[in-house]
Amino acid sequence: MENFLGFLPLLLVIATLIGVLIFMRNRRKKYGTPPLKGVAGWLAWLVFCLIVLAPLIAISTTANEISSSERLYPNLVGKAFWENLKMWTWFLSAIQASAFFLAGIRLWKFHNPKSVMYTQLAFWIAGLGINFFAAFALVPLVTGVSEAPSSTAVGELAKTLITVAVWSLYLKVSKRVQATYYADQPVLA
Repeated sequence: MENFLGFLPLLLVIATLIGVLIFMRNRRKKYGTPPLKGVAGWLAWLVFCLIVLAPLIAISTTANEISSSERLYPNLVGKAFWENLKMWTWFLSAIQASAFFLAGIRLWKFHNPKSVMYTQLAFWIAGLGINFFAAFALVPLVTGVSEAPSSTAVGELAKTLITVAVWSLYLKVSKRVQATYYADQPVLA
């Protein structure tokens, strides 16, 4: 009996999901399939990520990295090159957060192909480009010391590349994106 009670929450979740799926199937039969147009589904998630999560992550990551570096290396505080590096890091983080925020607003409010193009540019330039610049060029430019980026920086760059590639592919092939942003465009055969 105790084993059954342990599985009861899982069984309730499964039964609820089956019920929702049956309800949705019956609703589609009765009313038809809703059109895939507008900011909903994965597109709404992307817009939310661009407007809210990406700027928060960019700012909090920058603050966390700077404070942890100052805790690990307290002799950096007050040095001119460190203050310069922090300034450039905050500047690049603000550009990245602003570009993502504006891309999300454009996708949400302006349903035209330029919004998709701006978002693609934000992904590749503000997302990947700034992270690449920060990993490979920022420290040598500010300090004058050339060194290979850390494995953490390379890993973060790889995660950014995968994320940018996946969302770029989504913006290219999604039926909802095509219906929302390219509906008034002539179809090329």
